[in-house]
Amino acid sequence: MFRTASLFIVLLTALGPGAGAAGAAAKDRISGTVIETMDAGGYTYAQVDTGSGKLWLAGPRTALKKGDKVEAINPSPMPGFRSKTLKRRFEMLYFVGSFGPDAVRASPSPHGDMGKSAGAPPSPHGALGKPAGAPVAGIARAENGLTIAEIRGQKQKLAGKTVRLRGKVVKFTPKILGRNWLHLRDSSTAADLTVTTTGTVKPGDVVLAQGRLALDKDFGMGYVYDLLLEDATVTPE
Repeated sequence: MFRTASLFIVLLTALGPGAGAAGAAAKDRISGTVIETMDAGGYTYAQVDTGSGKLWLAGPRTALKKGDKVEAINPSPMPGFRSKTLKRRFEMLYFVGSFGPDAVRASPSPHGDMGKSAGAPPSPHGALGKPAGAPVAGIARAENGLTIAEIRGQKQKLAGKTVRLRGKVVKFTPKILGRNWLHLRDSSTAADLTVTTTGTVKPGDVVLAQGRLALDKDFGMGYVYDLLLEDATVTPE
């Protein structure tokens, strides 16, 4: 507990105000209980208590109420997001494709202020309400390597071992917790594999990655990864 707290204090000091929330940029999943919700611009905003902190999410218009349980996969962080409709600024807002399998989605508006904040980059997961992704055609298995589907299927056996794979970079987030983070996808599944590295790549690159596979990696503050390829060497092809 002390080590985790110290880690986040260092991160806050290094990155300045709002960095604690921004440090979750590489997070795979946010789950918790809704404590406040509002609809605006065709979207639903929800403040969620994760059990170790409170975060704001925004996603497709959904019938949420206080006390509902939500689980958002692959959220996209947007620090300093301004909602013109709500006339307020969020220190950190996470865009999500859905609030979880049990959430009941209402009819979304094709308009709204998502991703239109001045200077804010668009969500790397595409338009809200659309699937997070699909398998990438033409990604062959690496020599002496595995596909993402095979890694996920054998994760208990592979935990703690060195894993090699080929994949396409679909998201890259630099310099969080002293490392760069990327999401890889291949032809075997629509699921991403999160990778940490000191290397630098860009979305769209096809790379060879090799690192140690970790399961249920918990960085504290509710930032948990069920599967993570750590300290990988990443080589663009």
